[in-house]
Amino acid sequence: MPDGEQARRSRHHRAFLEPDAGSLLLANDAQWLRERLARSGVPKAAIERHLSVLGNGPAMEAALAWYRARGAIRAPLGAISVPVLYVWGDADDTVGRSAAESTGEFVSGPYQLKS
Repeated sequence: MPDGEQARRSRHHRAFLEPDAGSLLLANDAQWLRERLARSGVPKAAIERHLSVLGNGPAMEAALAWYRARGAIRAPLGAISVPVLYVWGDADDTVGRSAAESTGEFVSGPYQLKS
């Protein structure tokens, strides 16, 4: 985005490509994740529920695999032709409103943004 806001929101993505990212995210009882989620207003009970699924090495590595696979893609992919329902909330600290609203420009199939 021209204002740099989305780049700031997404700066952690590069760190997710590092081989030790999973262990760093889970270090100190997943302190980084807990603090980031809490700053975003996620209730403590929801954070605990989230980490009950994601808070172990194999699950974290599976989640990071998405970023790592995407990180290897350097060329434009073209428009997404399948139907897309994008559910976005204004408390999302990694995707800003402008980026969420602009996503439809990359979809040639049916597209709906719910916010």
